[in-house]
Amino acid sequence: MVLDTFEHLSEQARLLDQLLATAAELQLLVTSVQSLGLEEEWVVSVPGLSDPERSGDDAALQLFAERARQVDASFELSGRDTAQVAAICRLTGGNPLAIELAAGWVTVMPVASIAAEVARGLDILEAADRQAGARHAGGRHASIRTVFERSWTLLEENERGCLRRLTVFRGGFDLAAAKGVAGAGFKELAALCRKSMVAKSLDGRFEIPEILRTFVVEGMAGFEVQLRPIRARHAAQVLDTVLEASRHVNEAYGGASLERLDQDRANIAAAMTWALDERRYEMLADFVEAQANYWVRRGLLDLAGRWYTALESLEVGVVEPRRLANVLRQHAFVSFVRFDFDTPLELLQLSLELCRGAGDAEGEARTYAMLGIRAVYLCDYAAARARYLEALGLGHEHGLDDVVARALNNLGDVHRFEGDFDRAWAYYEESLALERDLGDLQMVSNVLGSLGVVRADTGPAGRRRGRPAREPAPHRRPRHNLQPQ
Repeated sequence: MVLDTFEHLSEQARLLDQLLATAAELQLLVTSVQSLGLEEEWVVSVPGLSDPERSGDDAALQLFAERARQVDASFELSGRDTAQVAAICRLTGGNPLAIELAAGWVTVMPVASIAAEVARGLDILEAADRQAGARHAGGRHASIRTVFERSWTLLEENERGCLRRLTVFRGGFDLAAAKGVAGAGFKELAALCRKSMVAKSLDGRFEIPEILRTFVVEGMAGFEVQLRPIRARHAAQVLDTVLEASRHVNEAYGGASLERLDQDRANIAAAMTWALDERRYEMLADFVEAQANYWVRRGLLDLAGRWYTALESLEVGVVEPRRLANVLRQHAFVSFVRFDFDTPLELLQLSLELCRGAGDAEGEARTYAMLGIRAVYLCDYAAARARYLEALGLGHEHGLDDVVARALNNLGDVHRFEGDFDRAWAYYEESLALERDLGDLQMVSNVLGSLGVVRADTGPAGRRRGRPAREPAPHRRPRHNLQPQ
């Protein structure tokens, strides 16, 4: 016996016990947004359809196309529409009803416009043909709001409050974060999971489907004031995660830290946006500075550039000069990675002014090093050597071992590019010893690689191969151990 959409009868679930006791051969298949709490119950959670671009599963594409052809027989899902349908799938959490409702609008607008409307909110996720929608399942499935409103009525008031607080999270959260930020312990999360308001993934994290989150947020008029301290706790918790993970990116198992930041990318974006909106600029600077390596490692250069520009465009004085100088250097570094060597000059000149004005010798040394990197990529080795020597001198004078180690490495690069392999080798070996003492495995790896290149150029016995030093061709920049300074 199949009992569909049973949640509105959950208080009579004991009747199913009586049926099973009376008919020994009876098997029941029950669909419901919440578990029934019966001893005989075996719960099978049904997830949404997979994102076709990430999973390779085209079920969502097929469902959209089938529903679209039902209302417009001439509809054909073109290749350029595939990405838009995938976006609809992501935005709706793969909810089949939402995908069907979205597809019903192909008679009115192109797929790209439908995806844009879904991104704006729930308004489009109702039947395009109201009469047909009203007839379908008695009108219960004519609108995604109707479905969610029915589920909302099944929640206890404390569960609704808990769900509202959990909407500060984006993309996912773990039990510790839910407890610390929203006051949601395992009992509260278990109740919301049983009622399909929160989903639990295989890695143990929890998530509110984005489409459901949109519904909850829309109905939160009057609750925003109550959420303000929770948003502040969320931002602080996310920042702690970012700071902790960023400290380990260059360690032996730094990949785990990168994956941790990947998991919380949506939470990080929400927390940073909150910090900017609330004028918490020092917190925003903490986020930006801590993610420098992560953004580059993951190739998130556009994202990095947007946040660097956001900080740099703030009023003078709202960010401490030393920190702003560091942000400018990081922005210059991202430009180098993109082979943009004009933008960094202005950024680094301003960084140098800020450091000198603040008496920041370390920042000044790091800025000289970045100017040296720029000169190398412009094949101006004399200027590069001069900048690196200035960085080296300041590093020795102020006991900045990491600055010294990288300046030595960079000087090794310059001499290698010029064909002076003996000096390059000496600089690399001195840098390698310091980097090993500092425990920076990324730079240890880089310097070892450079030593290998020198050995390849000189031969195992140190013989020159007779290859003259030459300027790299404009389209082949010299390989430099490019790292944030």
